[in-house]
Amino acid sequence: MPGTDPFETLQSLAKRRTDGALAELGDALRASRHSADQLKVLEQYRTEYSNRFATAARLGLPATVLANYRSFLEKLDGVIAQAQRDTAMRAVVVEAGQARWRDARREQQSYEVIAERRAAGAEQKEARRAQKQADEIAARLATARLQGA
Repeated sequence: MPGTDPFETLQSLAKRRTDGALAELGDALRASRHSADQLKVLEQYRTEYSNRFATAARLGLPATVLANYRSFLEKLDGVIAQAQRDTAMRAVVVEAGQARWRDARREQQSYEVIAERRAAGAEQKEARRAQKQADEIAARLATARLQGA
């Protein structure tokens, strides 16, 4: 931790929380994109297979082959439904991650504002001290000139 100032420790911890929340959000976004991509591929495959089924049905396939097509489409629909649930769940995780990151970032920014105000206050205090010292020196010189004249 930088320094021994408890405020600096808090500020450092807030930055770590923000960085951690951002990393988690990145992971959640990647997982969400991957899930959405998988869903898209499954839906495309379902469309293609359904088209093949329609073509095969028009050509007059045996009932067992048509039943196999229907069975496979039902199983594929189940997989697609699961992928849709997974994609929806991952979207919720992304939203929660965004909220955690926003909260952590807001806290970090609050500490940054406080640090800026502390620094400005210290600068003002130093400026007043320097001005007081300059005034005292000027007053001593003026007194010395009056006494020497």
